Amino acid sequence: MRIMPPPKTLSMGENTRYPSGGIIDLYYSFITLMLKR
Repeated sequence: MRIMPPPKTLSMGENTRYPSGGIIDLYYSFITLMLKR
């Protein structure tokens, strides 16, 4: 899987330009949580 650079805003609805924005948003939010720990 290619990991694209996360969008600057991880808010719901902002990532409408990506296909399945909601799922990708959750994916990036999960990555950011893992990186913060």
